[in-house]
Amino acid sequence: SPLTAAAVAAAAAGDSEVHMPRLFSFLSAEGQGVECYFHEEFLILETNGLKESRLTIPFSYKFPLKRWFCLGIEHKPATVRTGAAETRLYVNGALVETHNFDLPKISRPLGFCCVGTNPPAAMAGMQRKRRQCALFASLGPVYIFKQALGGNAMKALASRGGSYVPRFPSVDEKNPTNPESLADLDENLVLDRVLASTVLQVLHPRMASKNSVVDISPHGMAVESKAALLGGTSHARRTLLRDSIWAAASGGPAVVLPLACPLVGSKHLQPETSQIYEDFASAGSSIRSVIGILAGACDLHAENVKLWQRTT
Repeated sequence: SPLTAAAVAAAAAGDSEVHMPRLFSFLSAEGQGVECYFHEEFLILETNGLKESRLTIPFSYKFPLKRWFCLGIEHKPATVRTGAAETRLYVNGALVETHNFDLPKISRPLGFCCVGTNPPAAMAGMQRKRRQCALFASLGPVYIFKQALGGNAMKALASRGGSYVPRFPSVDEKNPTNPESLADLDENLVLDRVLASTVLQVLHPRMASKNSVVDISPHGMAVESKAALLGGTSHARRTLLRDSIWAAASGGPAVVLPLACPLVGSKHLQPETSQIYEDFASAGSSIRSVIGILAGACDLHAENVKLWQRTT
């Protein structure tokens, strides 16, 4: 698109005033590797291999600001059976863009790997003339896989949200993948077992301490691998309002009924007798719309729907 072309041209021009927040950088000391960064509202993937074989993918998908995304970048190498190499961009589990693109060969070991921040000054990265900077955003769980997953797995990862903490089987544990063994498991546990053999690293905010994040992949747990938190990085827990309401009491949204109807006691959520309010039926009809809204919230709550399906 013209907007993407303009972003790429500006990135190549070396304007020192434009910041380029890094999504990730996996680089060797010689500058070989792969980087992904934002230029304005567009995402750019850049690689550099042997003999300065630098390649760039400008994605044309425009990311709105101040919004949560589940973002996935997948590379499928070229094979005789599947054809040319492809690099795919997934947003919230949906495939939004595909490019015929093959990663160049890298002959040096990776000396610095970072997610959500920029390389240090000694390793300026591929855009040495630009203002590299950390991501101006909050970062959820980070999954790194050994191979391409495909659209179904990407959709499943996005649908379970960023609050879910995966529970992969250990390296020594037998990992059953046949349908009979997985039939009685929760769908999230099934996905964990299916992905266990392909996952390389998993860094989750809930596993963060003051200075590090524990790698909860099977191999990472076996060797007690950790990733360092750089600079002034802080971690925070985010709870959705709908989940907070359900955590407040067993009745979930029913806890707000006393606010709408004084005849409902706040302690036991049961009708209370009162000489002032003798006609409880009329009071009930007055809050019928409120009860309907609460019931609608229950129907739309994913965890409540799953529990209802299991118990009926």
